[in-house]
Amino acid sequence: MICSSPPYGHFICLAVFDKVKSLHFEAIYQYDDEDGTELNQHIIVTDKEVNCYNIWNHYFNRKTLLAEIQYAGFANFEFYGDVAGEQFSDTGETICVVITK
Repeated sequence: MICSSPPYGHFICLAVFDKVKSLHFEAIYQYDDEDGTELNQHIIVTDKEVNCYNIWNHYFNRKTLLAEIQYAGFANFEFYGDVAGEQFSDTGETICVVITK
């Protein structure tokens, strides 16, 4: 795979998958709103087709995730720092939550 990365955050790659040459364009769009939304867009071009894959990411902190949980009607929940059950910390990078109705 041969890739170039212009300074504005978009990537262009020439790749070979299963002996099929393709171009892979990747762009990451970070919106300036307060809701923590990001679009990671991949465009794959082969000699037969063009496919666009939009992967939307939404980032939460404990407060915003708790608001979503309660808005959806859930009343029982426990926050953890990882999937192994570590104690939750506001300084950690991972939020794991067990939710039951």
